Amino acid sequence: MTTLIKSVAMSDLIRIWALAERDGIDFNYVGIPGDSKELDLDAFSPEEMRRLFDRGHAMALEHDPWRQDLPVFIGARSFNSVVPQN
Repeated sequence: MTTLIKSVAMSDLIRIWALAERDGIDFNYVGIPGDSKELDLDAFSPEEMRRLFDRGHAMALEHDPWRQDLPVFIGARSFNSVVPQN
């Protein structure tokens, strides 16, 4: 996945988390696990999208895939100061 797409996705995730923190509501998301290797293909190739879909589908069938914390690479503590105030 390209750096720009990853940056936009991380920014959106942080923004949604911050708004949930501000408003006192639950924050839940599902993401492709870090152990999933990226194929060296275009970001939107049908093969890569099918592979990611299959991985997500398998995760949903195996267990509850929802996470309630920010991914480790983002770290919630470093963003406590950016939570919007009412």
